[in-house]
Amino acid sequence: MKAQTRALLRQSPQPVAIVLGLDSVTSLGVIRSLGHRAIPVVGVGRPGQTLGGSSRYCTLCEAAETEAEVMGVLLALSQEACAPPVVFAESDEHLLLLDRHRDALSGLRWLPTLDRPLPELINKRTMLALAREAGLPLPVTLFSDELPREAIAQGAAYPCFVKPLYTQGHYRSKGEVATGPQELLRIVQDPRFTGGYLAQEIIPGPVSNLFFFLTYCDAACRPLATITGHKLRQLPPEFGIGTLAQSERHPEVTRLSQAFLKGIGFHGLADLEFKFDPRDQRYKFIEINPRPCGLIELASAAGLDMPYLAYLELTNGTLPAPLPQAPDGLVWMSLLDDLTTCLKYGQGHRVTLLGDWLSRLRRHDCDALFAVEDLRPFLFRVWSLIVRQVTGHAG
Repeated sequence: MKAQTRALLRQSPQPVAIVLGLDSVTSLGVIRSLGHRAIPVVGVGRPGQTLGGSSRYCTLCEAAETEAEVMGVLLALSQEACAPPVVFAESDEHLLLLDRHRDALSGLRWLPTLDRPLPELINKRTMLALAREAGLPLPVTLFSDELPREAIAQGAAYPCFVKPLYTQGHYRSKGEVATGPQELLRIVQDPRFTGGYLAQEIIPGPVSNLFFFLTYCDAACRPLATITGHKLRQLPPEFGIGTLAQSERHPEVTRLSQAFLKGIGFHGLADLEFKFDPRDQRYKFIEINPRPCGLIELASAAGLDMPYLAYLELTNGTLPAPLPQAPDGLVWMSLLDDLTTCLKYGQGHRVTLLGDWLSRLRRHDCDALFAVEDLRPFLFRVWSLIVRQVTGHAG
């Protein structure tokens, strides 16, 4: 551990926040949220310059890549701190690491907590089982631990989406689309599916039929802050990460989400996704991320500072009463990724999409990367894209 980090832990008048993972807009959003409140943040991530680590609000960085290295840093941080640090995880992999070593890391504070073992909410198989128990409508889904792959190939409704049971942050796509039995059999031979997979029907309809529910639930499972809305674009376009989204109240999405979270005793930050199915007019549950997500900046723009709420509760601060739901029409953009979506996947509509991108560029409410007072992450991403183009690396 760096001497500066040790000094910070010993001298800080308030508990230090630890952000585990520094390579995503999720970590950047959490760092900015806490940094705006003058909370010291220690980022833990891979060696070298990173997206989150380049933010002016990241007080210090500690390099750690393997599980053993991350554990060594976390144990040292917990032992040196005068008050238990609060940990925010960037990814499911980091959440599972914290859960595996819960006893050893008892000197740290982190969320979520729930009435079920945490892996049940991260594994796609058990996640959907919990959603089914809660009465949420689901897409038709076949699982590799229930049927042989040949039976799945013959029984799936095509086209279908093939996903590993655990989210894999180092891949640029969540899974693969199979258009027929032979393609599905080829896809599942990829090493990323050796730990299990699901084949899920693709609900028809545009990206704008994908709805999100972001919330922070306190220890009593009360939703202190919520924001709902829908995606407008994502990368890749069919099954990817959102690049453009807008807030909009959706009572049915809110009802389904809150019933699910209350049923599992959820405490923490969560992002639930649904897709509206025009065939039966129902919102079908897709997944839950039991942690901050890339849209956290949209919540902050609406005055719903969810990482700060978590920090307050975990440090025994006074929590506010439930905050009003965010207003309709707030637009979140991931400027560079959304431009890539328009250029790379616009097909015959690039001019129209670029016009829309320029229009939204002038009037969106918040950006995943660009912030006037914190430009370095944006410049870091631009430079990374240039290097990838020059060197020919995929990005």
